[in-house]
Amino acid sequence: PQGLLRLVPRALVVAFLAGGTSAFVASDKAVRIDVDGAPRTLHTFADDVDELLAEQGVPLGAHDEVAPGRDHGLVTGDDIT
Repeated sequence: PQGLLRLVPRALVVAFLAGGTSAFVASDKAVRIDVDGAPRTLHTFADDVDELLAEQGVPLGAHDEVAPGRDHGLVTGDDIT
C-alpha cells in the first residue's frame, strides 16, 4: 500500500504534463501569410485571422482586403492574404 500511495501522485503529475503538452501542440498552427506580396510561413497560437494580424503587427487600412475574412478561425495550412 505504501508504494501505491507514492506512485499515485507521480502518475498524476505525468498525466498532467502529458495533457498540457498535447494541448500546447494542438493550439499551434502553421499558416502562410502574404502581406502586400511578401509571403511567409509562421507558427501561431492565434484563434482567428484578426488575432493573427494583430499578433504580427499588420496594420489594416480602410481599403485593405483580407481573405479569408478577419473572423475566420485559423487551422494549420490556412493561407491568409
